[in-house]
Amino acid sequence: MSKQKRLWMGKPDPYARLREIERLDLDEDYVEIAHLFFADFSSAMFSTGAAEFMFTFAAPKISRVLYASGEIEKRLDKRIVDTGLFTAINFMHGFEGKGKEAADRVREMHSRYRIAGDEFVATACDEIVVALRSAELFGWRPVTDKEREAVRLFFSARALAYGSPTKLPDSLAGVYEFMETYIANECRYEKRNHILTAKLLDWYGTKVARPLRPILRAMLLAPQDPRILSACGVKRPSALMRKIGMALLKRRAGKGPVPDSDSDALAEFARTVYPDGYTIEDLGTKPPSRTVPTPRQNALV
Repeated sequence: MSKQKRLWMGKPDPYARLREIERLDLDEDYVEIAHLFFADFSSAMFSTGAAEFMFTFAAPKISRVLYASGEIEKRLDKRIVDTGLFTAINFMHGFEGKGKEAADRVREMHSRYRIAGDEFVATACDEIVVALRSAELFGWRPVTDKEREAVRLFFSARALAYGSPTKLPDSLAGVYEFMETYIANECRYEKRNHILTAKLLDWYGTKVARPLRPILRAMLLAPQDPRILSACGVKRPSALMRKIGMALLKRRAGKGPVPDSDSDALAEFARTVYPDGYTIEDLGTKPPSRTVPTPRQNALV
């Protein structure tokens, strides 16, 4: 049997996505540019999911409601799949049509809680910072300024569509500055943070054989901000394990862009949660049977 030909956007050119990005207009096509960016750097994003979840655990005013809701401890597979599917729908459809339906579903969930504007902004800014940092550290090619700005514009638009009353900073410098201030002021250890983080890391551990778990843990934790790890009650890997973790992440991502023919990991995972398929209404949380007992209610999807 002949080996399947590797194609990118249907072409035998590994730079096909980048060439399309260069052709597109930033103001009009930032959603498509961001989508192509994540497709081109998908192999560099291995540790981003864990980093984004752990950021929400590290801020007590967010982690308290996540802990009380039971979503992380009882329905983590669904939580992870739904988070990915909402974003994937917006990449494919923007914020109109089906994309608006998805955004409205998230907005409806958020409306059940009192969420301060800085929590929306912090979550979106973290996604920007983590994605760009991962691409810059582990990507197979340099990240362009156009891609950086498209990623900022996409998550800015998504935050507003999802119900944020506050706009994101209007520059990447502002995004990084906001994150520094937020982490310094809002991220600190609480026992709940550690319980949620332990559940997340245990979940990742089930995906590999036991002897490989220390290596997987190093790959997930090595790129993360030490302040986030501390707030989550997680010991930072040793210098040696961080070096190994970073090297493995670089090796995994540095061979080139994932071709069209590679399987869709999110779609495969979604089938384990929704074997009979799903609708947008199936995604996310349902109205709670009682009010979450916290002084301030917060929810992030």
